Amino acid sequence: MMYNRGTGPGEMRRASHRVLSPWILGLMVLAFPVASPAQGRNSSSLPSKNLLTTVSLPSACTTSDKASPQISSALQNSTLHPDAQAYTALGNLYGRAGRFQCAIAAFQAALVLDPNSSPARYSLALAFLENQEAARAVTELHGILKKEPDSYLAHNALGLAFQSLKRDDKAQGEFQTALKINPRFAPGYYYLSELMISQNKYVAAVYYLKQALALPPPPALAAQIKLTLAVAYSKQGNYPAAKPLLEDLARQQPNNAAIHKDLGTAYAHLEDYPKAAAELKKVLELDPHNDVALLLLAKALMDMSSVKGALPYVTEYTHQKPDDPDGWEVLGKALRAAGPPEAAVDALRHCLKLNPSSYEAHCDLASVLAQMGRDNEAIAELEKAKKLKPNGTDALYQLARLLAREKTQGTAASDNLEAFQKAKHDEDLSTLASVQVNRGKDALSSGHASNAALAFREALRLTPNNAKTHFDLAVALNRLGDVAGEQSELAKAIEINPKFAEAHYQLGVAYMTGGKNSEARREFLAAIENQPAYAEAENNLGVLDGRTGRDTEAEEMFHRAATDNPQYAEAFLNWGLILANRGQFREAIEKFNKAIQLKSDFTDALTALGMAEGKIGNGKEAIKVFRQVVALQPQSAISHLNLGIALADQYDHPGAFQQFTDAVRLTPNSPVAHYNLGRIYYDMEQRDKARDELETACRLQPNYPPALYLLALLERQAGRIERSAELAQQLVKLEPDNSDAQYLLGQNLLRLGKTNLAIEHWEAAVNANPENASALYNLAQQLRKTGRPEAKAYLDRVAEFQKERQLTDRVRQLGNFALDAARARNWPLAIEQSRQALQICGDCAQSAQLHQNLGLIYCRKGDLADGKRELELALKIRPGNSAAEKALGIISALPANYSISKSPN
Repeated sequence: MMYNRGTGPGEMRRASHRVLSPWILGLMVLAFPVASPAQGRNSSSLPSKNLLTTVSLPSACTTSDKASPQISSALQNSTLHPDAQAYTALGNLYGRAGRFQCAIAAFQAALVLDPNSSPARYSLALAFLENQEAARAVTELHGILKKEPDSYLAHNALGLAFQSLKRDDKAQGEFQTALKINPRFAPGYYYLSELMISQNKYVAAVYYLKQALALPPPPALAAQIKLTLAVAYSKQGNYPAAKPLLEDLARQQPNNAAIHKDLGTAYAHLEDYPKAAAELKKVLELDPHNDVALLLLAKALMDMSSVKGALPYVTEYTHQKPDDPDGWEVLGKALRAAGPPEAAVDALRHCLKLNPSSYEAHCDLASVLAQMGRDNEAIAELEKAKKLKPNGTDALYQLARLLAREKTQGTAASDNLEAFQKAKHDEDLSTLASVQVNRGKDALSSGHASNAALAFREALRLTPNNAKTHFDLAVALNRLGDVAGEQSELAKAIEINPKFAEAHYQLGVAYMTGGKNSEARREFLAAIENQPAYAEAENNLGVLDGRTGRDTEAEEMFHRAATDNPQYAEAFLNWGLILANRGQFREAIEKFNKAIQLKSDFTDALTALGMAEGKIGNGKEAIKVFRQVVALQPQSAISHLNLGIALADQYDHPGAFQQFTDAVRLTPNSPVAHYNLGRIYYDMEQRDKARDELETACRLQPNYPPALYLLALLERQAGRIERSAELAQQLVKLEPDNSDAQYLLGQNLLRLGKTNLAIEHWEAAVNANPENASALYNLAQQLRKTGRPEAKAYLDRVAEFQKERQLTDRVRQLGNFALDAARARNWPLAIEQSRQALQICGDCAQSAQLHQNLGLIYCRKGDLADGKRELELALKIRPGNSAAEKALGIISALPANYSISKSPN
């Protein structure tokens, strides 16, 4: 079986071999349907005409006395019909029979006959795997994947090969690729869980095994998955979860001794000794020589005070396993209670010969020797026990009593009695402290952090060196907002127990919250060192890396966290954010969706998903996602703002207006909310209301660049040039590389008669954005008018710019200026320049593009009727215009009662 449960009491341990071979799982049938030897052929058909190629198998594979009837039939068929299909079918029969050398020979023969046979090559790779030739399997599987990159079975088999070669990272990648291609591939989850168990990543293993059971898998695989899941639970100490799985398996497979043994082990851990004994007796009925069951049963019976019942089983165990000190120790305990003392002494001395460091065996032997009046020998054993465990109360108490009998050793007896009393007193204090700790935990779970802190402090008064209690107190202080106290208690816990991983992690969180990033990093690394696969610590390390711009390291940490705990939604969110930051939006969307799958109300992940969908042009999907966020957080102004922005991007200005209004209502002191409301008023040509909102935004946050720019533009359009210039001047001080702001300021300064200053700011605009055609053209013209020598250089740049963009006439130049104006939200200028371009163009080759651009400009400012008209004209001139079709589709999807505004002529 996969798990060799014969290694020690109460343990379920994995064997080095794999129980479920690909043939047992039926992966061949799933991968490439292979006909049976006679399938599809007439029994009277002639031999193959492929006379140029001959193949043969080793004589050991063709000997009839070693072959089953099926193999004999397949051998005969391959002789009559020597083709790849026949030899592949034969190879599979050899594989199912465990004759892997013959299977390899048959598959190689098939490939000689047909080098392009994927079924034969895949089967050959599996045979290499079973024959412990993983490197050769890798070669064959790479050959398959070169032709069929989406073969999930080949990826899965490659994962098995890499795992055999101890290349776990590559193995994990292949298993995950297989599951990405086919998420319903139950064996893939099973093999991936095995890899996780081999790395002691039991949380991840449990997750994958549950995924497999949810599909559901075939019955044979389902049983193995349940058994593996029970083992994973037991490795976590979660025997209550393992028990029902094992009970179910025991009902399904009543004659499976290994399952009964595991169930008995689970019962023993849960201290249900009668049920444990019953299961272990079933094991011995099915397998009388199961030595582990003998010892476990003896222990269970002794825990039930049935010493005489235990003696036959433990005696038999020592006969079968004479070199196991555990068996001799249990036998010594049993004989101490029920057998002749001489036999108990012999058993315990034999135990100590095999394991001299057993404290309990020394104490038990001393007790038996004392009963026999052999005090000096007993004292010698107790002295050894005392060295092994200086505070052990059993040894100290027995030693004090025995030394008291020896009148010449009164001082020693007194010292040991005092030591015993102190140890006993410490045990009593620990008991009292445990009562206080339980009270504290109850108070904490009920939300009474103050009472919890009092209880934990009382426990620490009794046992000041208990690291766990210091940690519990830190948790209570965290709830009370006492940051300094929390950090102090965590530091004490770590001082007492430097390997306390959870304390290191929580201290790291406290440091990170306080902005002490280097200290936080140190603690997270310590947590991972002491508890490998600590997903939360890995995630937070990734956050720290992301904050400092180390995106590659951050991604690696988030990947590790998500691997170590596949149910950790935050790790998938953070991983996605790193990808989105790189512009890998589609990959990021995959991670965001995974986070949401794990936590359906995860608003942070939903928000990130909505933004990423918007970035790749899926506006409708973005709106759908942001509506979910608003439904989950109706009182969140940010949620309304995000939905409003998405609606505005899809030309739904009334819908956006409502969301921005709600955001202002919820957070009246938010400059962002007022800015967005002002922006939508501006797009809807309600300029006075727009000005009020923008002024409010600038009052709440005087250095808010988007509000400053739009307000400056609004003031210029209203003819308040000096006010516009003041705002633009303030903006370029904040953002000197803002090309649009520099251009706007230059326009204002020219109107105010400050030509030289205007030229300076247009130069700054062009330096900030060499593609700003409007700034470049106006700068060149103004320099030419003023006779500046540098005019020629800029005029040459204009000519080069026109050449690069093929701006061979005034039409394209005006069209480009219109796009620049639209980007700066200067709708009147953008529309004016677009109309001028269309007027000059007439029916020229650029007319479709100009109508499309003008239509999109109208839509962005909310004039959907004019936008629709222009877009339809663009489609009429150039059918199949995807941008126009997409925009018209968005308009047609708006609600039937949507009010389409008209712009004034």
